Amino acid sequence: MSRALPLLIALLLMTPVGPVPLWAAHWHVPDAVPTVGEALTVAAPGDTILIDCGTYLESDLHVPDGIVLRSATGQPECVTLDAQGTDRVLYIADAGPETRLEGLTIAGGKANSIPSAGGGAYLVYGAPLLVDCVFTGNQALEGAGIFLDHCDAHLL
Repeated sequence: MSRALPLLIALLLMTPVGPVPLWAAHWHVPDAVPTVGEALTVAAPGDTILIDCGTYLESDLHVPDGIVLRSATGQPECVTLDAQGTDRVLYIADAGPETRLEGLTIAGGKANSIPSAGGGAYLVYGAPLLVDCVFTGNQALEGAGIFLDHCDAHLL
């Protein structure tokens, strides 16, 4: 047996260094997964959910740590996540900087549950990154668009 084969096997089994694992997947909405909510349930840390342009009528979307949620173009006019006043749009808890929202419009959220804050997005603990996101037409007693609760989110 060649000495190169055990080395190759060892390299393949090593845990990668850095925030994105080698096994990271790209989930395309609606081609591979019909809704953003379903994509969030199947995605694992390091995965990217790439959303085709359009308006998605979804609410109460829980974004797990380490997930990238991105519009197809990276521009907010491409994708709108609209809760139509039924509930808040996004909830993100205990998320590190590998958790990213990119190029999304967050609309029509309403903070119905306690706490009545963050109609568009409620972020608690962690430090997720939000890039080129627009918050519009959301309702809450506090932070209608976005509410940060013990959170060091980075908004770019």
